[in-house]
Amino acid sequence: MPMKELKAYKRVETAAGETVTVTLEVPAEAFCYYDRRMACGMHDCNYTVLLATSSEDIHQDFDVQVRDEKLL
Repeated sequence: MPMKELKAYKRVETAAGETVTVTLEVPAEAFCYYDRRMACGMHDCNYTVLLATSSEDIHQDFDVQVRDEKLL
């Protein structure tokens, strides 16, 4: 698995000094991958979701756990 993958984005234009609230929906399928047996699904794993303007300019992060094909 790659270390980072883009799963959702939204282009937002703002004026200088303007603050906006942006909502992104990341579907559960974004946490699916093929395991070593080539079985695709939501396998038990821990993820860190990054909120950023680029892969190098990270503003916030939070952890997500997948257990028994459920997001926690």
